[in-house]
Amino acid sequence: LGDRETFKYALAATLVNLGNIFLLTHDYASARGLYEEALVKQRELGDQQRIATSLNNLGSLARLEGNRQVSEALFRESLQLARLIGDRRLTVSAIQGLAKMALDRGDPLHAALLFACSERIVEELRYAQADDDRDETERYLARLKDSLSEEARARAWQDGRAMDVDDVLRMGSEQHPAS
Repeated sequence: LGDRETFKYALAATLVNLGNIFLLTHDYASARGLYEEALVKQRELGDQQRIATSLNNLGSLARLEGNRQVSEALFRESLQLARLIGDRRLTVSAIQGLAKMALDRGDPLHAALLFACSERIVEELRYAQADDDRDETERYLARLKDSLSEEARARAWQDGRAMDVDDVLRMGSEQHPAS
């Protein structure tokens, strides 16, 4: 890498880190601006893994802001890119983002399918999620448990564990309109 490219990588990483700080302090507008600026730099560099990560970050931020359509589109774009580059950890994050969006819009069956799919991938990877991600996911899973009968949840969980990323992508938002 030349000095200019190294600088762009470092700048993009710094912008993401600053965005994370603003996210933690609930300054969503500042976080979004920094994430978007980082995404521009990452696209200039063609850094597919970091592009997918930034799309996922922006999807999470849009979800927190209640912008469901934008959030779902960003998670889907992140998921497509994660699949393309073979990043299964990022795949899990994007699928869980979509699952949280499904539950937020009142579609617990869709959420159960997606959470189960992500659980299977996590088990295959023998991957431990970061504590804050796991805690948030656990809160959503508790909501999910209250939203479906045990029988419906078990059936959805079994079906979801059999799904792959292509199945998730076929579960398009046109079947589950965002509210």
